[in-house]
Amino acid sequence: MLSPERLQRLRDQLLEEQKGLQEDLGNLRPDLLVTDTNSGVGNHPAEDADLTWQLEQIVSLRLNQQNILDRVKHAQRNG
Repeated sequence: MLSPERLQRLRDQLLEEQKGLQEDLGNLRPDLLVTDTNSGVGNHPAEDADLTWQLEQIVSLRLNQQNILDRVKHAQRNG
């Protein structure tokens, strides 16, 4: 059994983790890659492939971060 102090420290850690994850999710915005100069139609197929790869990476990272955030919120509700 966890002591009340230990339990509170764990809750505080979860809150900090949640805050960091939410900030990370805010920073992982695919729309930041798309500007007037790279709207998805480049001068070279390699440019389009690079943009597509970057977008896929961001989507993957966002999904992972959201999954972790969901688990943190679940732990907070059930802890």
